[in-house]
Amino acid sequence: LFPGAADYMGLWSPLGSLVAIELKTPRGRQSPDQQQFQALVTRTGGYYALVRSHADVDTVLQQLRTGPT
Repeated sequence: LFPGAADYMGLWSPLGSLVAIELKTPRGRQSPDQQQFQALVTRTGGYYALVRSHADVDTVLQQLRTGPT
């Protein structure tokens, strides 16, 4: 795909844009390519999340489903 692409990616219909989720271990850090990919996603109106567990992925998806609070 793209150097540094996130672990989970898709189009979120209500947002109409790319959603990218990067899963890292508790002490894991993004590579420079991953930081550039994050900047690209956010610069083009997408949503990017860096999470530390699969439970965090579920939380992000739930927040996207319910919208801003």
